[in-house]
Amino acid sequence: MTNFVSLRQRASYLAMQSGWDGVNPQPDWFALVNQALGDFSWDTEYNQEELTITSVANQASYLLPTPYFKTIKDVAYNTLLLAKSSEADERKIDPLWVIRPAGTPARYLIPGPNVLRIIDIPSTSGDTIDVRGTRFAPALVNDTDAPGFPDTWHEAVALRAAVLHCEPFVSGDGVTKLELFREQYAGMVKACKTYLAEDRYGSLQRTVSSPLRRRSYLRLSGRY
Repeated sequence: MTNFVSLRQRASYLAMQSGWDGVNPQPDWFALVNQALGDFSWDTEYNQEELTITSVANQASYLLPTPYFKTIKDVAYNTLLLAKSSEADERKIDPLWVIRPAGTPARYLIPGPNVLRIIDIPSTSGDTIDVRGTRFAPALVNDTDAPGFPDTWHEAVALRAAVLHCEPFVSGDGVTKLELFREQYAGMVKACKTYLAEDRYGSLQRTVSSPLRRRSYLRLSGRY
């Protein structure tokens, strides 16, 4: 498994392959590797997390704590799973949905980044709201920390960190090298997403039968 210190060393090596002299400009590999890890977690949605917040009477919207969620997959209110909605759908149900009196929540929508709106507005405080979704991966801190996905794709973090450092100043052959790094990173993102889809949702297999084909015959000697 590739740990934090190994990722920093690998990113430094890859950056030198793109023309960086190893000295100037001096990179902050701690920050760059963590930024690259965040990018990979955002692109692949591998990092699924759950959290619980508490309702406030007559409060419809709740700002979720950072790091940011990319997608919210499930919301439960006091163990009751809420249905996902949208402002357009709510207007169809009730044009005055924004000022409707508080009641029992049945749906939710996402009006902005990391913002959760409960419908109907909760009428009581202290109820639990459980949220599950994909979000930025937590930063690596200690040298022995490692990304939370299979090490098959740890190289993607080093590649992305090298690109982040080098792309503002490289020229000549370095530009070509960085483009190769970007392509390799994109390939690893795609492979990781495929792996996660199969692992989380299973493979859907169907057997499709071909329709019987009607034979056509030529009329020969009075026979078909």
